[in-house]
Amino acid sequence: MGSRHLCTTQPNNLMKSFFTALAVLCTTALFAQSRAVSGTYLDAESQPIPLANVLLSDTAGTLVKAGATDMDGAFRVVVPKDGLYQLAITAIGFKAFVQELELVGADLDLGTLAGVPDAEVLGSAEITAKKPLVSVDPDKTVLNVAE
Repeated sequence: MGSRHLCTTQPNNLMKSFFTALAVLCTTALFAQSRAVSGTYLDAESQPIPLANVLLSDTAGTLVKAGATDMDGAFRVVVPKDGLYQLAITAIGFKAFVQELELVGADLDLGTLAGVPDAEVLGSAEITAKKPLVSVDPDKTVLNVAE
């Protein structure tokens, strides 16, 4: 009975080892195929532009990945496969930054990217208010007749 027990546990250990090795190889293959685009988005005074939208699209214009810059203006977008892509970075108060990219086999660090302020100035707004016709205070009632 003891030897029978040893025979049944050995194949189980072998199967566990096989599936563990297979899982490690598959995980390694998945991570080896991914690549990333990274960089830092700064304004004209070299200050970071935090929380800017980072969009990566394919040549057909279909969104592939999206992300945002961190508080230091840094971003990193993981790309599933090699190919041609369009990177667009948008932030309030800045013109959209757009750049064509070709990724082949390795990560791409774009370095420092400069945000260009959007020079469009909005017109001023004038706020007007009218006094109420009647206002009641604790000791008197005021009737406003002049405009």
